[in-house]
Amino acid sequence: MSRIRYPRVRLGACVAAVSTLLLASQTLAQEPIPVRLAYVTQTTHSFGAGARAFIEKLSELTGDRYKVQEFPAGALGGERENIEQLQIGALEASVTTSGVLANFVPALGVVDVPFLFRDFDHAHAVLDGEIGDELIRKLEPIGIMGLGWGESGFRQLYNNLRSVKSPQDLQGIKIRTMEVQEHILAFQALGAKPTAIAFPEVFTALQQGTVDAAEGPAQTMLSNKFYEVQKYLSFTNHLYAGSMFLMSKNFFDRLPAEDQAAFRTAAKFASDAQREFVINGEEEVVRKLKALGVVVNRDVDTSAFDEALKPAYEKYAEKFGADVLARIKNVKP
Repeated sequence: MSRIRYPRVRLGACVAAVSTLLLASQTLAQEPIPVRLAYVTQTTHSFGAGARAFIEKLSELTGDRYKVQEFPAGALGGERENIEQLQIGALEASVTTSGVLANFVPALGVVDVPFLFRDFDHAHAVLDGEIGDELIRKLEPIGIMGLGWGESGFRQLYNNLRSVKSPQDLQGIKIRTMEVQEHILAFQALGAKPTAIAFPEVFTALQQGTVDAAEGPAQTMLSNKFYEVQKYLSFTNHLYAGSMFLMSKNFFDRLPAEDQAAFRTAAKFASDAQREFVINGEEEVVRKLKALGVVVNRDVDTSAFDEALKPAYEKYAEKFGADVLARIKNVKP
């Protein structure tokens, strides 16, 4: 029986080709997977603090398997655009204010009902508990994974006309709001003229007089230099500015289980870093703003705001359910 003889040159070529492919695959395996992390604020904002904490913790847990690149200051568009990019897998991660997400999942708008949260402890107890988990899960059907709640702090009012002590001071003021129906409804009830403007365009709108005022956490006024075009800051604490660490479900679902756990852990560290940044840094923010010439007002008649917002609350109860609002208000820290 004759043996089949394979030409040595071909066998050698095959071995060389296989070796090359193995080497190439090993090289590719060592290349870190890119993760783009977008947010609309400056890096000096709590979102930046959260991003840095996320990157550090993820590196600690996964080594060099992932390379996270930050895109701050709206470099990849406003928050609506970032959310849409996550949905189609054109972006891996984002830190986004909770209010904008209500345009995609209406139930999330409940977090942006005015004067719903008493203080930071109350907000954290709600969002870190069953209610927060229920809201996060509502994102999955639209292609987004919510990995944790963060914050910018409570939202305040800033304008270039006068200090705001009661709803009377808001009558007729053109105020920039987020593209959040709960915010717009509230300011309409308070007698202001709300206009939804994407965050990257706010400074220019204030500078050019398109609007007279804006609202947001005090740190936002400082980090985005709104003090250059706004003179008055009033501590109304009218809204809790929650945020969420988001990932594209398309990207997240393709990760190994151990890496999914690492991303969740890193997101938790990011959320904690945001909260610590806000709570520990607010008085320093106020001191800096005063030094820059901002008139800071803490004399606010919150009961007058509550009274003026009663018509809006009736609509909130219709939209979200009076039982849901009561459930949130009744949570004990």
